[in-house]
Amino acid sequence: MATQLAQAGNHLLTELVMEIKSGNLRRCEALGLTDNEIRLLNSLTIEDLHYLSQSPVSIITCQIHRENLRLLLTRAKEVHRQNQMIERCLRLGASIDLLNQYFGMTSLEVSARRRLSGIREMLAVHSGCQMCSKRNYGIAGKRRACRSRMIRIVFRSWCPVPKNECLSDHGMEFGSGMAPGRHTEFS
Repeated sequence: MATQLAQAGNHLLTELVMEIKSGNLRRCEALGLTDNEIRLLNSLTIEDLHYLSQSPVSIITCQIHRENLRLLLTRAKEVHRQNQMIERCLRLGASIDLLNQYFGMTSLEVSARRRLSGIREMLAVHSGCQMCSKRNYGIAGKRRACRSRMIRIVFRSWCPVPKNECLSDHGMEFGSGMAPGRHTEFS
């Protein structure tokens, strides 16, 4: 591990010298180098750089920023959960418009996800749905109504909304007035 840190530090040092030679002094200052250190790095020869790059001595230290790590891990779990929900919606036959409304996905993204998931055609009518058993819908109407209802149920389980913001749709409550992309970013 120490050897890898030394190599990373040496690579950083070489990059800093290249930045100085290119005139990008602000990057070096942002990393905490003083004007004197920048001048010393600028005066290095090729032999000096070769010696420094082969040195096992580390010039950097590594420390974990715990708050950022916690935030990144939390965000990773949220993204994973959202991706699972999108996959489930795709398997249930969600339309491009529905996925755009709830997840902010474009038609290209939806098509790519369907192709990668192996979803070729829309699902048949849900067998347990009361709406599908009604005779006043044509076959296409049954599928569309059932699919829309199932996606709303999936979305509600993913992102429940307060009861006063819900509407009833054939006995099922679902969130209303969702802004496009509202749930694609987490704070």
